[in-house]
Amino acid sequence: MRILNFKNLSASILVLLFVITATAQNVYTLIEKNSKLSVTGTSSLHDWEMTATGFTAETGLKLEGNAVSEIQYIKFSVPVSGLESGKNMMNNKAYDALQENSPR
Repeated sequence: MRILNFKNLSASILVLLFVITATAQNVYTLIEKNSKLSVTGTSSLHDWEMTATGFTAETGLKLEGNAVSEIQYIKFSVPVSGLESGKNMMNNKAYDALQENSPR
């Protein structure tokens, strides 16, 4: 299974989606059941959308008062097999393009 890593996520979106864990490092972890992730795009034939399951996300933030002053790290992953369009042909093309079965 190949994991997609997305590093350029907006801190404001992450802060809205994350729940504070009880640590002194200001680590926030995504709760999947309270979140929705979809990937949308356009091909030469039609627009498409795939929804994701099994995704994880975590971020470390430095806070000053109620404001984020520094993003220390962001970890985000989605298993390729967790992407679903509802159409087998679309799924297979996406899995092939993302090389689901290739070794790391």
